[in-house]
Amino acid sequence: MATVCVAIAMLAAAVTIPLAWVASNIADEDGYVSFTSPMGSDPELQKAFSAYLGDYFVREQSLPSALQPTLTTVLETAAANTANAPGFTRAWEESQRSSHRLMFGPGANQDRLAVDLGPLATFAVDHAAGNLPVALPKPGKIVLQVNNTEQREAIDQIEATKDRSRVGWIVVAAAAALSLLFAKRRSTALVWLGVGAVVVAGVLKALTSYGIPNILDRTPAPSGFARTLQKLLADRAADSLAQWLLWAAIAGAAAIVVGVLLRVSTGKRTSS
Repeated sequence: MATVCVAIAMLAAAVTIPLAWVASNIADEDGYVSFTSPMGSDPELQKAFSAYLGDYFVREQSLPSALQPTLTTVLETAAANTANAPGFTRAWEESQRSSHRLMFGPGANQDRLAVDLGPLATFAVDHAAGNLPVALPKPGKIVLQVNNTEQREAIDQIEATKDRSRVGWIVVAAAAALSLLFAKRRSTALVWLGVGAVVVAGVLKALTSYGIPNILDRTPAPSGFARTLQKLLADRAADSLAQWLLWAAIAGAAAIVVGVLLRVSTGKRTSS
């Protein structure tokens, strides 16, 4: 019975860890802002954003196409220079919060991954105004589709991870507790629970190392900026989840050590 409980705990953990990561970093608004925060200062993203913004003003605001190279250059410089300017972090976070609410907020109707570049665009334009040959209008809301595939059902599933991960952790905890309860030697059960945690962490790391780049390769992008954003999101997700898995492996290794020490200690007391 203890062995069955260990197996259930392993399977539940293998499902729950990714669910909990998504719930914490994607479904939760504050978690999403924190998750995407490091991306704002990425030079590649700033360059792609500036090129997109220059094209946006020519395309949507009816500015002369001859101004696009100048706009792109000035906006690129402004984006790079304002990464550490007062207010940049706030503008980036406002952009991410608005983006999150497009998909998960009350009355959200986006059927695919999208970002609202409005707050960030307004900040960049304000800082570039003195170097531009024309006055640019306030950008307002700029919603960019990050992919071309309808994903409303997937977005709903992401939102459901909050409740599902809670249930998952309850199952993991209950199965682990029962394995210790039914085990003839609790030290042995603890070792196997630790081994299970290490195995789960290793398997999930291997799957995500293969799966995330594979998903990225098959996801169409409507623009160069969207492709850059997709790549950065994928890289950031892989790194963040890897940290979670590392802690799971460390916890498993600690359980193994404690279990072995308990077993050795019990054996010494028995022999004496």
